[in-house]
Amino acid sequence: MRIGLTPVSSPPPAPPAPATPVAARVEAVEDGRLDLALAERRVTARRAASCLVEPAPHDTVLAVETSAGAFVVAVLERSPDAEVVLSVPDAPLAAFAQEGLAVRCESLTVDAGRTTLRGRVARIASGVLSAVAEQLDVVARTLRRSADHEVTRAGAAVRTVDGAQTVTAGEMMVEARSAMSQRAGIVLIDAREDVRVNGERITMG
Repeated sequence: MRIGLTPVSSPPPAPPAPATPVAARVEAVEDGRLDLALAERRVTARRAASCLVEPAPHDTVLAVETSAGAFVVAVLERSPDAEVVLSVPDAPLAAFAQEGLAVRCESLTVDAGRTTLRGRVARIASGVLSAVAEQLDVVARTLRRSADHEVTRAGAAVRTVDGAQTVTAGEMMVEARSAMSQRAGIVLIDAREDVRVNGERITMG
């Protein structure tokens, strides 16, 4: 005689209790590790990927303890005159994707080892625009410059035009301290009134 035993299934494990974020104080920051004062305990935490503001000592932050360790998920309060640094922890590159981006500030500083700007149309409107560079290369299919007053000063200048060059001016003066040389296959000088050539010695032919 066999007696059948019905196996009793064990109840599924209870889900882990959700971690409850609590406020904490940052006591120290060293090599990406955050020393927190959390509920009268000292806890070492990391910054969560969603926390874009880099915590600093004396900040009030929102922290959560998980099975993987403690994380700071947000910076709640900081001294009003303290600097704020934005970054993504452990990410070599951060990209911002948006249809439009506007930056409004009193002062803007960009400090980078290499800067690349790409755009179909670029416009810069400024009362004063100053550019200082060891080397400046401008490559354009068409280059237009318009100014009421233009001053160019260089130690040495070389200009090469493959096609024709036309200069139109109300009054034009060319002055050289030592020598001026002009060479061409054909030279035409056309004046409405006078042509004057002054020099101690004039050689023609």
